[in-house]
Amino acid sequence: MLDAVLAEAQLDKPGLTHVAFANGPGAFTGVRIAAATAQGIATGLGLPLIGVSTLAVLAQQVAEEQGVERVQAMIDARMGEAYVGLYRRGERGLMELQGVERLLPLKQLDFEPEALAAGSALKALAETGSDLPTTALADALPHA
Repeated sequence: MLDAVLAEAQLDKPGLTHVAFANGPGAFTGVRIAAATAQGIATGLGLPLIGVSTLAVLAQQVAEEQGVERVQAMIDARMGEAYVGLYRRGERGLMELQGVERLLPLKQLDFEPEALAAGSALKALAETGSDLPTTALADALPHA
């Protein structure tokens, strides 16, 4: 399967320098499977392993697609909570975490005025009857 993915991306194993995986927040089982799979690939290829925040992946994706400098990434954590992180584009073009990622009750979510809010937590918040920012992207999901 790895060979097929590399072929599709027009890459080969000697061209790889690192193996990265989404280390959460997210579903516990999914994070464990991703970590174990990535560790096996990294060990087999003798490459360094890097964990990347799911919120950071979402923020980077939204920033690139929407051409914005600040993203408030929000993922539904279920049971009335959300994982939230505020990101700003750095000098190298990568989204950098501002402060810390947090787990908050949906009722405590507030929106950064200069950031584009994005992620599945917005749908959960809307289902509670709360108002969303006019430019929010509730359908945005992290994608490798």
